[in-house]
Amino acid sequence: MANETLMPAEEAVSIMRMLEDAGIRTWLEGGWGVDALVSRQTRDHGDLDLFIELGEVDAVRTLLSAEGFAEVLGGRPANFVMRDGALEVDLHVLERDADGNGLYPMSDGTTWICPAEGLSGRGTILGHEVRCFTPELQLQCYSGYDLDANDLHDIALLRETFQHATALPLEIRACG
Repeated sequence: MANETLMPAEEAVSIMRMLEDAGIRTWLEGGWGVDALVSRQTRDHGDLDLFIELGEVDAVRTLLSAEGFAEVLGGRPANFVMRDGALEVDLHVLERDADGNGLYPMSDGTTWICPAEGLSGRGTILGHEVRCFTPELQLQCYSGYDLDANDLHDIALLRETFQHATALPLEIRACG
């Protein structure tokens, strides 16, 4: 699949606007999250990675289903994928604690804590402001698995653009 954009910017914005208009809070993570932080598309994206709150899962499923998305088999309660043809939305479910931290149940049975300040990121896609992970929290998500060329691109872009993020170790916890 040579340089084929499976999740074009227009589609990413459309999905995020639809959820936002329904009052659903999302946090953009992964490749589109990184590109939102730098306010420009720097590479092709195979999907849209979103974190949502536990109480919004049914509403998100309903809204995406109404737009032609179907849930892909093999997910788990805290992480599932919905697809419409080549468009794919990878959904991660967290709960907020009393301090505003996000608690994300990992597949190994542990809980990853997304610090409240890490959930305060803002970026733009095609001029549309989106909520996303901060550069520091984005970097934490690139650990715990074998990195591919896109991951390495995203890490380099974050570290080049956000100098304060370069001091963070990558061995913290992976998001997925």
